[in-house]
Amino acid sequence: MKRDLLVEHNGLQDKAKHLLDANAKSGDIYYYIAPSGGKYPHQWSWDSSFHAIVNCRLGRIDLAKAEITTLLSAMTSEGHLPHIIFHENSSATRVDKILRSYWPQRGRSPLIQPPVFAIAVKEIWQSSEDIHFLKEILPLVERHFEWLAMYRRFSDSKLVSIISPWESGIDHKPAFDSQMGWLAKLPLGLYLALYSSEMRLARIKFDKNKIQKKSFFNVREVLFNTIYALGLEALGAMCYAVGDQSKAEHYREYGVDVENAILNECYDPVSGLYFDIDVR
Repeated sequence: MKRDLLVEHNGLQDKAKHLLDANAKSGDIYYYIAPSGGKYPHQWSWDSSFHAIVNCRLGRIDLAKAEITTLLSAMTSEGHLPHIIFHENSSATRVDKILRSYWPQRGRSPLIQPPVFAIAVKEIWQSSEDIHFLKEILPLVERHFEWLAMYRRFSDSKLVSIISPWESGIDHKPAFDSQMGWLAKLPLGLYLALYSSEMRLARIKFDKNKIQKKSFFNVREVLFNTIYALGLEALGAMCYAVGDQSKAEHYREYGVDVENAILNECYDPVSGLYFDIDVR
């Protein structure tokens, strides 16, 4: 029985490696695994983070490092981490660049995704015990979490907002239907509504105050904030590992604050469920 389970386990690992490698994209300055080599050939933030975690579990830490390093190389100096990055000059990329010509930075999405990458960096560090890699990458992790606290917090809540359903990672989550307006109810209308919303955001340059003033899509999503809290916890552990006790305590406490905010603000005692919050 044990031998059969071991054979099955090894077989699944081989299949996982084959699938990941079949979707891998690489060039002189990048390596990542596309969600789908044909339909989705670009790099996505949280997809890459999950791929890096899986490669760590498969013992392929160098590939995990390369993927996360490629992802974080697209971060802006302010700390924005794009949810999509174009690396290749394929026909799909050229079409997407035309469709998304309104992006402020060509080839880099102005939106974000749940910050799974912090958990991936922690996984790489724990798997490799490579403190040099951790010290090199940690300032970038901090920079993005500082950006989230600065640009995605509205009012006094510790929870952060997403400003498009695409930022949730669960693009077509039914809970968002009522926020997307009449256009989303038409055949293929949801895609039109999503693109239209992104264009409107681009026109106001994603200004936080204007987003709130104009009552744009603005949701404190449970999943995003849960990953945000886990990321802060990971950040605290990594700061502790490099000997920065003050930052470690700060991020740990902030993670607890976010966790408590989820428990206190999103929980509905009547249904026993947790709900996203429409900031509007």
